[in-house]
Amino acid sequence: MALESDHSLNQASCAVFTPKTVEEVQHTVRSHPGMALVPWGNGTCQHIGYAPPAEHAILNSLSLNSIVDLSPNDLTVTVESGMTVGKIDEALLPYGLRLPFDTALPHQRTIGGVISTRSNSLRRCLYGSIRDAVLGISVINGMGDVVKAGGRVVKNVSGYDLCKLYCGAFGTLGFITETTLRLVPVPDRTVCVTVMLPNNRNCEEPLDQLISSDLQPSFLYLLNAGGTRAIGLSDSGTEFQTIVIGIDGMRSDVDWQIDFLGSSGGVFVEEADVMLRQKLRDAPLQAAELTVSFHVMSSQVGAFSRMVEWTANLFGFSVALYSDALTGIMCGHFMNITAEPARWTELHVALLEKSQRCGGSVVFERLPSELRENGVDIWSPVLDDSYIMQRIKSTLDPVSRWNVGRFYNRI
Repeated sequence: MALESDHSLNQASCAVFTPKTVEEVQHTVRSHPGMALVPWGNGTCQHIGYAPPAEHAILNSLSLNSIVDLSPNDLTVTVESGMTVGKIDEALLPYGLRLPFDTALPHQRTIGGVISTRSNSLRRCLYGSIRDAVLGISVINGMGDVVKAGGRVVKNVSGYDLCKLYCGAFGTLGFITETTLRLVPVPDRTVCVTVMLPNNRNCEEPLDQLISSDLQPSFLYLLNAGGTRAIGLSDSGTEFQTIVIGIDGMRSDVDWQIDFLGSSGGVFVEEADVMLRQKLRDAPLQAAELTVSFHVMSSQVGAFSRMVEWTANLFGFSVALYSDALTGIMCGHFMNITAEPARWTELHVALLEKSQRCGGSVVFERLPSELRENGVDIWSPVLDDSYIMQRIKSTLDPVSRWNVGRFYNRI
């Protein structure tokens, strides 16, 4: 079975198991004691993280791709981990429902992979994060036993909320087999508004005005000139930064917000709405030599965006930046096909310094070979309390089978 990824690992020498049932997953785990196992869906995010041990096997989820239970009246669905986000939404559409998140490349990404990487959602401020959508989860541990947490109802308050431990654990705690998710109605109307600003203009003022206004956007993004061009909102010779506002909900509420923005000088882009949203949604997984996720305070987004762009240009790189102005999560794609290895190292050090200066954190999601071979930290900073994560790993995966060394601080 061919699995495609730009990760530096040599997969040709790996054993690949593709179980079709939960029982087959258990049998695979139990019949290969001591072997390090790497959970895998479509491999779209296997480039993120550290390399696993030299001796490991891939446990693929793509054959676990069924809806186990759908309760439209309860606004819940239970699905197997290998089903793609796009397929789930297609199955929900006849009921006027959808998943409460927008992740990049939904027709390629499995729900298990989205949960494991805790992928950011375009409409996070409207519906919450991936963690907020997970009501129940079933996982296979390192001994091949089924571990269950949560339930199949929205108002589930029994016991500890262990589901959240598996969200964003990068498969280091077990192999997800099933997940119960809450659902939301499909909005009556969804639109985008774009505000184009000169590249040399301070963007903090218009962002502050939007955030402090009576608007209730589902997302509010700032794109630098590189991001504006990459998403197709300007041609290659134009230097504009762009504010993109997404609005969803009842038609009357959306209409009022559109009128409000129109009176404030916004440019309504109804014809490009679907395409624009898709491009913005998929932006984090664009191809790039270096992809970095920054996490800063939302009030710092404008200034930090300019700082990152200035730093990239200083070392001879171009950058496309997509910044969530409501959460402070920023994605940057850096390019320079002629850069010497030393320049990548200088850029890496400079980005770390700029992030630390403002008290933020950074994840180097996609790395050129020059940096990966140097063994640079992928998650930074590594905090003093990271031992707690190691204790959780030791408790839930005591025999250390799952994605060993992949995650934060090489857990």
